[in-house]
Amino acid sequence: VAHDGAMGDWRDRVASLMGFGTYSGKRVDANTALSVSAFYRGIMIRAKLPGTLPIHVYQKNEDGTRRPVEVDGDYYLWGRPNREVARAVFWTTVFAQFAIYENAFLYVAVNDQRRPVELYPVEPHRVEIQRDPAGRKLYLVDGLTPVRDYVDEGEFVHLQGFGIDGIRGKGPLQTGRNALGLALAAEEYAGRWFGDGSEVNAYLASDQDITLLQAQQFSEMWEEAHSGGSNRH
Repeated sequence: VAHDGAMGDWRDRVASLMGFGTYSGKRVDANTALSVSAFYRGIMIRAKLPGTLPIHVYQKNEDGTRRPVEVDGDYYLWGRPNREVARAVFWTTVFAQFAIYENAFLYVAVNDQRRPVELYPVEPHRVEIQRDPAGRKLYLVDGLTPVRDYVDEGEFVHLQGFGIDGIRGKGPLQTGRNALGLALAAEEYAGRWFGDGSEVNAYLASDQDITLLQAQQFSEMWEEAHSGGSNRH
């Protein structure tokens, strides 16, 4: 039995995969949104700053103060989360996903003793969230068998940001899709405007003697390359 918000979650997941429709007619997804320079820069700041910071462990004393603790085990948390990438790359990726979607998902690989040994990020648009009959969250990755978030199993971790349904966060990719679509449309229009433009306050000159016929041919070549068409500028 799925939660009432599961249908909306499913639609949001499909929209994230296919791109959100906008008033400008541009479909916005993570890749197209990152082509907007201001959005890209903002995501980079939000991701790289926390993603490259050192990770420390503190223990709370009886008087309320905290002291740093040296930890030998659990290397996957503050050492190298998995064998594929360095720690800074891993956490930068996680924070970037969180900044774009207000959600980040981590798959926790465990050993035979069910001890966590590696962490892997899962793209938010691949994850659908439902609830089982007991009200516990179920995570469907690519629509496959649900993965539970039971703490004792340690298989899936959901970092949830701002949202309105209590299940999933809603990031700027959704809430700001019309602004991003307008930016994409304006950038394309401006590019075509300048690409098709021929308003030049200048004249053509040659460093060699040319005939009147050659001058006319050069003039026609220039006009053909820089004008013509109903929406040339």
